Amino acid sequence: MIDILPTRKLSRLTAYFQSYSNNDQVKYLVTDMNAAYFQLT
Repeated sequence: MIDILPTRKLSRLTAYFQSYSNNDQVKYLVTDMNAAYFQLT
């Protein structure tokens, strides 16, 4: 699955990724250098 998210705010990113039940199957997370992604991962 490929998804482009509408925002990079940490609270929205956290809610988005927590909504998935199969997080253990994620192999790659491709991001830009936004600090929110580093906090999230």
